[in-house]
Amino acid sequence: MLNSRKDSTFVRWVICVLLVATTTTSTASAADSHISDIVFSPDGKQLIASSNEGLAIYRWPDLSLIKRINTESPHPTCLRFSPTQSYLAVGGGIPSESGTIEIFSWPTLTKTKTITAHSDQIMSLAWRDNNTVITASLDHDIRVIDLQNGESKQLLQGHSRGVIDLCLINNRSTLVSGSLDQSIRVWDTNSGALQRTSSNHTHPVQAVAVAPSMDGLPLMASASDDRTIRIWQPTIGRLVRFIRLETTPLDIDWIDSKTIAASCKDGKVHLIDTLELEVLATHEAINGWAFCIACHPTLDGIAVAGERGQIKRITLDNATTNRE
Repeated sequence: MLNSRKDSTFVRWVICVLLVATTTTSTASAADSHISDIVFSPDGKQLIASSNEGLAIYRWPDLSLIKRINTESPHPTCLRFSPTQSYLAVGGGIPSESGTIEIFSWPTLTKTKTITAHSDQIMSLAWRDNNTVITASLDHDIRVIDLQNGESKQLLQGHSRGVIDLCLINNRSTLVSGSLDQSIRVWDTNSGALQRTSSNHTHPVQAVAVAPSMDGLPLMASASDDRTIRIWQPTIGRLVRFIRLETTPLDIDWIDSKTIAASCKDGKVHLIDTLELEVLATHEAINGWAFCIACHPTLDGIAVAGERGQIKRITLDNATTNRE
């Protein structure tokens, strides 16, 4: 989808970013295709990227290309490892035609299953358990897919436009979805029932992300084309606070319980204090839209990727992390 709609806001990509005070960078290129998502391998030694070229596996931290894997989907958009980290799910499809999930074993990257689940591209997915994947599509629907038989166990309907991002909270019993219809919806993953709807954003929602585990009610953040990042308590539908950026955030992730990093259309990474509602730091990432970033599992830097196959490694100063 990205290659044909760069000027639209129909796209949301996954990011997890870490605070940077002093940075050094290295770069790689995945041909000319825009990179739609990146994810670190469970051991942190490799970085997997999806694009219209398929999957590319890079060595971390030098970003040397290890190999490429073809995907059945011509437009893979999202990557997620299973809870046991033994499988990689790849969502994608063909715009206005189909939405598919491909399951690869890890680390062999042998394809084990392909499931067509939607009538339009899958934009995000989440593993409810090792046998169940939840998918969000531009066809407006969310489906709960049984991987053993490939059937849809539940159909979650309510969004009036494409669903762009998903996150799970409450031990995977509650699902939060963000959509082009500007709303955030909260669902019970056991019954499929819609619990509440929040419509505070004034433009399409690009990303939702749950905060690290903490005492009290679950906390999450959402990023929108209205240039705001909003902090929520989704189980009670409460908007806690928000900040408006100078540019549009394409994705977000929590660094710790107080800090969010956002990658934006200006190619920069912005670090945000969610308590004081201020931008703590801004860092150059790539030239063009920064669609996705991923935080290394042991805090060994971050990966940022986006337009024209650009991938960049940013080395972090650990002294600036873990603000308590």
